[in-house]
Amino acid sequence: MKSTQSFNSAAHRYTDALRQSVSEWLQGKGKLTLLAQQKILAQQLPKIVGDAALQVSVGQPIKLLEGAKMQQQWVVSRAPGGDAQVDPCYLPFSNRSLDLILLHHSLDFENDPHQVLHRAVSALTAGGTLIVIGFNPFSLCGVARFWKARSEPAPWQGRFIRSRKVAEWLQVLNCEVTYKESACYAGPNTLGTGLWQQLGAQFWPQYGAFYVLVARKRTAMIRPLRDNTKQGEAAPNMIGVSLARTASTTQQKDLNK
Repeated sequence: MKSTQSFNSAAHRYTDALRQSVSEWLQGKGKLTLLAQQKILAQQLPKIVGDAALQVSVGQPIKLLEGAKMQQQWVVSRAPGGDAQVDPCYLPFSNRSLDLILLHHSLDFENDPHQVLHRAVSALTAGGTLIVIGFNPFSLCGVARFWKARSEPAPWQGRFIRSRKVAEWLQVLNCEVTYKESACYAGPNTLGTGLWQQLGAQFWPQYGAFYVLVARKRTAMIRPLRDNTKQGEAAPNMIGVSLARTASTTQQKDLNK
């Protein structure tokens, strides 16, 4: 674990050139990874209800929302080719305006993953769905990056945040992980084939090259007012309190701990 922390705290900052290289890798050498991600999304997206969906991409946008049954869909990235060029830390959408947000490796290659996640959750409606796709440090590919990153930047110089840590951040932001899946268990040169792929799918299904987390933003709860009435008086009123709203003043502080 110590060596992983040392790698992740490298002095370099993620650049647009590196993000573009990641996009090219997913459509080239990493094509099997992308196909596996599309397969999982094809199973999950049709289950999500709502009207507005957003995909946040790394590098040249790769459209992944085809399976979403939502009338309004946008794909944004720092690179041209989508509906808009934006910084994921400052998504140009109002709070509580989107029913679905897909962060496609955004946490792996943005300089402030906490802010990216915080802004995405803020833009979600109560009960909205956030999907996070990230590279898994606890995989054969996660191990291989320690020597491949020296000669091949993308995607091996990514942050590779473990899924449990992302789930903890989501918990602070009042989101509950409802589904998790992983895939591609072989090494970086044979991501989707071979004996390792078969063994991984059977014996360590959560330790593939990438993970997909599906989280739901919690809705309002009902909290009764303090009962100061005397016997015979009217019952107390009930008020709805948004969990997301009550946590908004403390969530950033908690994430930075």
